[in-house]
Amino acid sequence: MKKSYFKPVIVFAIVLLTIIIFLQGSFLGSTVHADDDSTGGLVPCNNKCTLCHVLIGFQNILKYLTGLLFVATMFFVTLNGALMMVSAGSKKILEQVKTALNYCLKGFLLFLICWVIVTGIMKTLGYKQLNNWWQFECDTTQVEPPPASPTPTTPTVPTTPKEKKCKDIGGICRIWNTSMEGQTKCEEGEQPWEQYKCENSGDVCCKAGGNLSPKAQEALANYMKLVNSGLKYGGKLPDNILGNETANCGSSCRWAWRTAGLPDFWNVKRNDWDGDKNSLRPGDICVLTSNDPNAEGDARYPHAFMIMDENGMTTAASNKIGIGISKDGLNYNIGRLKPENLHIEVVHIADYIK
Repeated sequence: MKKSYFKPVIVFAIVLLTIIIFLQGSFLGSTVHADDDSTGGLVPCNNKCTLCHVLIGFQNILKYLTGLLFVATMFFVTLNGALMMVSAGSKKILEQVKTALNYCLKGFLLFLICWVIVTGIMKTLGYKQLNNWWQFECDTTQVEPPPASPTPTTPTVPTTPKEKKCKDIGGICRIWNTSMEGQTKCEEGEQPWEQYKCENSGDVCCKAGGNLSPKAQEALANYMKLVNSGLKYGGKLPDNILGNETANCGSSCRWAWRTAGLPDFWNVKRNDWDGDKNSLRPGDICVLTSNDPNAEGDARYPHAFMIMDENGMTTAASNKIGIGISKDGLNYNIGRLKPENLHIEVVHIADYIK
């Protein structure tokens, strides 16, 4: 009795086919790369999958099975041929080989028939690329989700500048008396400060000048006329008392002094201030002066101002604020001295009042 080699050959064929399938899968996995997030598998994505990745996965499966079908068919046809050669005329082996070959060829033929049917359907539907209908391209780019809407914030409401109140300067609100034609709204010895508001629209803020002389009160009132007129920095001063000179920090103070009958403080002797705030009285003129003897022009005298009250209020003028007053101007200007290498020269109004 001859020994049959059919079963060992079948086992060997199955093992060999398994190895071929494994190697083919490894090769396919090593050549499919969709992007940096690719898994290298049939569905080439990891955690950035799109619908296109799923379709590519089906396409890869189809390619894989098609390739496997051809490999398996050729393998079993070759195997059956080899078995027929070693069968030594055994009818049993030949019957088994014929049966296996019959199934193999029928399976391959069924695949071809299905392929033809699908191609016919695609042609009927009007598909133009019949030569490679099983291949397609799509965008695998992961669509980034729209950025999260920023957390709504409460809009910043512009703060309204604090209204200047008459009480802020220790003033008194006076009622205008229509029978006092030609008179000021304020009593004798008081100055009107109209930019400081009173509760009643018909009132005006008045501040006592204390023991100030009439000339000092007049100089202060003159300056406030400029402020209340809305004169702009660089604007024309009234009355031509200073000729064609335009309004700035020094000329505004000069105009207030000259209109009150006081001398031009630029033409009188100015003494270095001793630093005693109590020595400065309303109406006094202060000039910021450079410590550099070679400085000239604005570098020599960068600012001039007049003391307006005992609390340190001074005149102020610039192209940003126009002609106005600075509530704490004295301390502000003292703060400029050291950083800007300046000192203060002062003209006391009391020295020029008869």
